[in-house]
Amino acid sequence: MNYINKPEKLKEIKLDNNNYFVVADFDRTITAGDSESTWGSISKAGVLPEEYAKKKTRVTQ
Repeated sequence: MNYINKPEKLKEIKLDNNNYFVVADFDRTITAGDSESTWGSISKAGVLPEEYAKKKTRVTQ
């Protein structure tokens, strides 16, 4: 499986409904314990509105 772990690479790829899958491992059952969290990757990618990130932080703290 190929995956994108750098936000700048994500922005270079032209994604559409036919060329990607999203796998979210929020509780780290399929990834290494020392790997970056799903939320860490998503929040750094710059694909979500800033307000969403702020609300998520407020709700989960």
